[in-house]
Amino acid sequence: MRRFSSLVALAASLLVVAACTHARNAPDPAPPPAAEPALDPAYAVSHDTELFALVRQAQWDQEQYAREDSAIMGELREAVGFWNAGHLDRFISELYGQSATYVGSAGPVEARAAVRPIHAARWFSDGRPSGRLSVQLERRWNLGDEVRLFVCRWTVTDAATGREESWISSLSFRKFPGLGWTLLHEHSELEG
Repeated sequence: MRRFSSLVALAASLLVVAACTHARNAPDPAPPPAAEPALDPAYAVSHDTELFALVRQAQWDQEQYAREDSAIMGELREAVGFWNAGHLDRFISELYGQSATYVGSAGPVEARAAVRPIHAARWFSDGRPSGRLSVQLERRWNLGDEVRLFVCRWTVTDAATGREESWISSLSFRKFPGLGWTLLHEHSELEG
């Protein structure tokens, strides 16, 4: 019997040694998940208020941009009205600022000097327009509070035949205090 208890003690010792060796070689268990911190109600209210303010500011900005874009298109259509009434010089002076540039195939030139001969030769041979001009906004970019880039399609519809001739141009506008939106640059497909 004594022999048997010695064997049991030896087996138990071996099991303890094996368990200790296994515990030393086993990978560390994953730490328990961290408890989420309690949300401070004051932070939640502050965060929601800030988020609401940011969303509302973005809405106001978009509404302001839409009003300004509408004002720019109104100015373009007003200038087109002068063209259609046969006042080419007024169309040009209303549309282009004093220092506006125009880019066509000849490269950058002074806009007022470049645009008048193109329109006069093509549609004003007798001093009156041979067709009706219209302008359509194709795309726009707001490049800050004071700069806009428009891509517009211009179309002249011949009064006698109804045939249309259209071209695309990009128009750069800048808002000046006291002057409003002024066209500074046009890059156009229209060739003279």
